[in-house]
Amino acid sequence: MIRAVLFDLDGTLLDIDVDNFIETYTRSVAERLMPDDQERGLAVLAGSTYAMLAPEVNEDSNQVCLLRKLSDTLDRSPADLWRAIHHASKEILPGLRAMAKPIAGAADVVRAMHERGLKVVVATMPIYPRDVMLERLRWAGVKSDWIDHVACLEANRSAKPHRSYFLEMADAVGAPADECLMVGDDEDQDMPALSAGMAVHLLAPPRGKPEPTERLRFGSITDLPTIWADALA
Repeated sequence: MIRAVLFDLDGTLLDIDVDNFIETYTRSVAERLMPDDQERGLAVLAGSTYAMLAPEVNEDSNQVCLLRKLSDTLDRSPADLWRAIHHASKEILPGLRAMAKPIAGAADVVRAMHERGLKVVVATMPIYPRDVMLERLRWAGVKSDWIDHVACLEANRSAKPHRSYFLEMADAVGAPADECLMVGDDEDQDMPALSAGMAVHLLAPPRGKPEPTERLRFGSITDLPTIWADALA
């Protein structure tokens, strides 16, 4: 039986121009990190982020790993860099709100899973601070008290599509992986949850259009409760 539901955010709960959001947000942070050379700051931030995401599991949290890499390159303390990232986030997020809107009916499904007594997890790429993630959830119309755990820089040591990421997310809410359902729109990022033993609900069939199985099913976010009615606890 499914006892925990993991929702991707962008494209699953939130309708957003992801590339534009990442570009605008990252440039704002880079400007705070290196105000005299924004392009170099952007390159350093991008390189440090990719290096953080590459390992199957980091020794420390993604936050610690990212700040360590930035600190080594920019010769600034991790604490100073974290303040700069938070300051940039606080300033720019209100202006990015217009890029996003809730996906119709998605927040209702999240609330229904919470009210059903299931553990609810936001399993997106953990490349933003927790405060940024909570704000983006508000854009999706999702209340924080419906959520048991949110992927973020501070909480994670791995990232999609690594198997360890999905195991880490299951462990965060005390659920065996085989009692978790990963819900997402990206077969390359979300379907690897199968390798961790999870069931997967994709919003559209993957390449090759395979037939649905007991552990892999397809359909809109609003159809999820019906499609998985036989498996939800």
